[in-house]
Amino acid sequence: MRLPERHQPCEPNNLWPAPHIEAVSNQDNFNIYGGRVNPPDPNAAVGKNHIVEMANLAFAVYDKATGNRIGPVHAIGDLWANFAVPSCRRYFRRTR
Repeated sequence: MRLPERHQPCEPNNLWPAPHIEAVSNQDNFNIYGGRVNPPDPNAAVGKNHIVEMANLAFAVYDKATGNRIGPVHAIGDLWANFAVPSCRRYFRRTR
């Protein structure tokens, strides 16, 4: 049975050549924090020129054209490191 044209699977030679990316892993969480997070929860966002990939508590930025990592893997908290917002910890009480 032949599927209608709009339902035909893509042929491998019709796909654009995706770059190889050395993705952020649970090992990166261990290298930064000294522990792993289970299960690992990878996510990514693709922009015009870059790919941002995150696995739990670590993230990295890649060049979209080459797949090369731009800089090291970072802790997720580094995204907010220089924000001019005071700590909110004083508003939260520790409960047992």
